[in-house]
Amino acid sequence: MEHKPLLQMRGIDKHFGATHALKGIDLTLDRGEVLGLIGENGAGKSTIIKILSGAYDMDAGEIRINGEPVAIGNPRASQSLGISTIYQELTLFPDLTAIDNILAGREICKEGTGNALISPLDRKRMRREAQEILADELGIDLDLNVPVRQLTLAEKQLVEIARSLHSRARIIIMDEPTEALESQEREKLFEIIDRMRRSGRAVIYVSHLLDELIRVTDRVMVMRDGANVATQPVAEVSVETIISKMIGRDLGEKYAIKAPPTDIVVLETNNLGLKGRFEDVNFKLRKGEILGIAGLDGAGKQDVVRAIYGAAPFDSGQVRLDGTSLEEHSIDKAKAAGVGLMPGDRKTEGLFLDKSLEWNITIAETAKTQKSRLRLGDLKASAQDYVDSMSIRTRGVEQSVGDLSGGNQQKAMLARWLQTRPKVLVLEEPTRGVDIKSKAEIYRQIVSAAADGTAFIIVSADSPELLGLCHRILVMHSGRVAADLDADTTDAETIAYYSVQTTGAHQ
Repeated sequence: MEHKPLLQMRGIDKHFGATHALKGIDLTLDRGEVLGLIGENGAGKSTIIKILSGAYDMDAGEIRINGEPVAIGNPRASQSLGISTIYQELTLFPDLTAIDNILAGREICKEGTGNALISPLDRKRMRREAQEILADELGIDLDLNVPVRQLTLAEKQLVEIARSLHSRARIIIMDEPTEALESQEREKLFEIIDRMRRSGRAVIYVSHLLDELIRVTDRVMVMRDGANVATQPVAEVSVETIISKMIGRDLGEKYAIKAPPTDIVVLETNNLGLKGRFEDVNFKLRKGEILGIAGLDGAGKQDVVRAIYGAAPFDSGQVRLDGTSLEEHSIDKAKAAGVGLMPGDRKTEGLFLDKSLEWNITIAETAKTQKSRLRLGDLKASAQDYVDSMSIRTRGVEQSVGDLSGGNQQKAMLARWLQTRPKVLVLEEPTRGVDIKSKAEIYRQIVSAAADGTAFIIVSADSPELLGLCHRILVMHSGRVAADLDADTTDAETIAYYSVQTTGAHQ
């Protein structure tokens, strides 16, 4: 009997004007299989997802499900064929409960087969079905009575998955599902994916996290410039081979060699605290040092670094820069003293998306320099220097930063702060949502700036990133520093251990 894959895509082509986005893509997916999909930004991953989800039409090719040709064409057709897509930007109704979101479009009426718009809903049956999906399919328990806006990001994602399973989806597409999750939440997601695999569902798992792909998938499909350059079982590939296939050459060392920091203390916190958020935070940061801060969501790490920058309050203790206490702390005073912060959410806090690349790179330097000393030509030349040195892919510095890929936006935001030559630069999740090559460039820039004397504080949920990039790592738990670790002699398991332990600080 001939084997029929659950999903088969043959010779898929797609153009956007002069851009050849997909070039004869072939893809197969079996029941109970998890297929990893990876490639740089612009490689074609999103186009494949949107064709399968019905958002885009293909120009040429054929799609088969269970061996039968299908026409997708629109999202409703995709869903009716058993395809469900969970995007990085979740699509829940924030003011509705988990029950209403899970059963959205499939509400149960008391009459049995009524119109949910005019018939009373059978709330008991809806609750029971939602509970069964969460318990039996996902092995979890959620508060079903509150609007989903009150749930954590990880819980919201579970509601999205539950909605897909309730729709009887056989093919589930996950787009960067762990991007904003903490390590424990990622582990729970991996358990759920394994449940899906055992139940016979198939998953297309899109991620730029290579270690994660190798762990959770059965096969990996690597894309470059709209083409499928390799599809192999994960047992036959390594991180290095995937990277070389993605970019068409060897990338070299992912993390640049760090210069040792000096003995000069540039920033110090003394018993820093904010009631109910964090307390007794003490550390010293040396010139040229890269200090990582790890910890679970809610451990206080963002509160601490934003207090240092003046963007959040503290009600006890001190922040000292070059031995001088920063009294009546504020963002303006922090910046004037040489402290910068690159926020984790580039789209809402970090960048002016409707402004040019030049404007975004030079705005911080413009703000601290007397206008009489500025010349438009100097600003443009400075922006171009950073575009060149950081390999920012753009049509020119006049291009709107909102039109750039995520990795290039992130590099532009880092360039803005590096241009000011800060004494201390705080980076929140500096490579979140960034492709592999852009990550390596960001790491290189951080290490280079540290060698020139800038001290960095890096908040990241990515333990391997902190281990590869930093000199030291503080681990926070319940608003306190639980450990101060040497990055060269510790490991991810030790970071995870102190993230959940309540014991005293480890030096």
